[in-house]
Amino acid sequence: MAETPARAKAVIDLAALRDNYAKVRACCPTAAVLPVVKANAYGHGLEAVAGALARCAVRPAGFGVATVDEALQVMRLMADMGVDIPAVVFGGCADDAELAACLGAGAEPVIHNMAQARALRRALGAGKLVAKLQGKAQSKTQNARARKPRVWLKVNTGMNRLGLATEQAPAAYAELHAHAGALDIVLMSHFACADEGAANVRAQIQAERFAAMRERLGKIAAAEPPASLAASAAIMAMPGSAYDYVRPGIMLYGGSPLQGKTGPEVGLKPVMTLRSRLIAAHTVRAGESIGYGATYTCKRDTRVGVVSFGYADGYPRSAPTGAPVLVHCGGGDKPAQLLGRVSMDLITIDLTAAPDAKAGDTVTLWGAGLPADDIAAHAGTIAYELFCRVGRRVAFEYRG
Repeated sequence: MAETPARAKAVIDLAALRDNYAKVRACCPTAAVLPVVKANAYGHGLEAVAGALARCAVRPAGFGVATVDEALQVMRLMADMGVDIPAVVFGGCADDAELAACLGAGAEPVIHNMAQARALRRALGAGKLVAKLQGKAQSKTQNARARKPRVWLKVNTGMNRLGLATEQAPAAYAELHAHAGALDIVLMSHFACADEGAANVRAQIQAERFAAMRERLGKIAAAEPPASLAASAAIMAMPGSAYDYVRPGIMLYGGSPLQGKTGPEVGLKPVMTLRSRLIAAHTVRAGESIGYGATYTCKRDTRVGVVSFGYADGYPRSAPTGAPVLVHCGGGDKPAQLLGRVSMDLITIDLTAAPDAKAGDTVTLWGAGLPADDIAAHAGTIAYELFCRVGRRVAFEYRG
C-alpha cells in the first residue's frame, strides 16, 4: 500500500543543534559540556540528537537524562556508535536494582539523598563492583579513554526540590571520598531563578551557598571537588557559575532560557520547525462565530483557513485568538493568527493577510521564522512544554 503524505511534520535541523552546542562552548570555553537529552531530547528524538552531538569534533562529557531507562538507552546508542560517553541520571536510582543497572551499564547516578548515598556505599563496599566498572570504562572502543567510575553528589542550595541538605552533604561526601582511589565525585546543584539573570537575589544566594559548600568539601578531600551548577539560563546569564561542567538543555534546541527573550534574540537557532497544512479555506460572514464555545465572532466578513493540527498533535489548547502562525503561499511566508478555540485535530486561522492561501498550502506553527517562545508566551506556557508534547501523529524528518 502506498504511503500517504504526512498531515503534519516536525523538521529537526541537526546542523542548528550543532550550532547551538557550539554557542554553549563559546559561552563557557573552559567547561566540559553535558547536553541534556531527557524526555526524548525535549521531544526532538533522543537517538538522533545524542548521535549528532556524539559526532561533534569536541564530544560531550556525558548526556543528562532523568531516568535509568533513559540512561540505558543512551548507553546502548553510544556502544553501537563505538564511543565512550556516559549518561548521567539526574533523578538518581530508586533502589539497589536500579543502581546496579545504572552502574553496570557505565552510566553515572546523581546522589541526592542519604538513602542513595548508603546504597552506593554498600555497592562500593562489595569491592567487585568497582573492579567491574573500571574494566568496563577501559574496554576497547573507538576513542576509548581510561576513566574511573563517576558519581554526582547533588546538594540543595535553594531550589528545594532534590539535593542533600547542608548538614548532610559533608558526611555523605566524606564516606564516598573514602573510595576516591576508585571513584570520581562531582558536586552539583541547580538554580531556581537563573532565567532572571545575575541580578536575581535568589540566584546569587544559591551561587554563594554552592561555593561555600565546595570549599567546605575541599577541606575534607584536600582539594575542592569538580563541580557543576550552570544549566542553560546560567550559561548565558551567569557565566561565572560555569565551573567544570555545564548542563545545557533548552538552549540546545533553540529555545530561550531567559525571561522576555526568544531564542533568535539571544543568538540561538530553532532546531524543530513544526508544519502542517491548510485543508480548507472559506469566508465567514460578519456576526458569525467560529469553533467550539463560539469564543470568537467575526467583526467583518473574514477569510478563514482550517489547519490540520490540534491539541492531540501538541498544539496548546490554551493558545488564544491572536496566536501567530505563518502561511506559505504566493512564494513566501505570510502572517496569520489563530481564531477561536483550539480543537483536538484542527485550528482555524485568519487569512486576511494571506488572501491567496488555499487548501494544501503549508502552515508553520513554530520554528524557522516563528520562535516557539512566541507561541508559548501566547499560550501561557514555555517552549519546553511545546517541544515535549508533540504528538504521535506528527512525522519527524531529520536534516543536516
